[in-house]
Amino acid sequence: LAADGARHDDETARAYESLRRALGADAAEANASLREAHALLTNARGAARTAESQLASRRAALVRADEAARKASEDAEDARGATEAAEANARAEVTQEVARAAALARDRARTHERRCGDK
Repeated sequence: LAADGARHDDETARAYESLRRALGADAAEANASLREAHALLTNARGAARTAESQLASRRAALVRADEAARKASEDAEDARGATEAAEANARAEVTQEVARAAALARDRARTHERRCGDK
């Protein structure tokens, strides 16, 4: 009975040791997987921060581009208005010059008629 008990104790010790080794290997594998998952998560967080930063930069660039386009549109409208005003002024000046030239021509014609009539 004592030999049987000793054999049983020996088998139990071997089974316990085998179980301990298996659990140790599983724990080491789980630990390695956990470290790998942590590294992947850290990389993913870094990539997310980089993407957020790039997105913020692009949004800011879009806001600046939109403001520049709005300003360019306002400048173009101002230039159009100035061109229209200049054209209107030029037409008015031409009309005034034509009227002055016509009046001068009439005066000269009258003067010429008077001179010719005086002869």
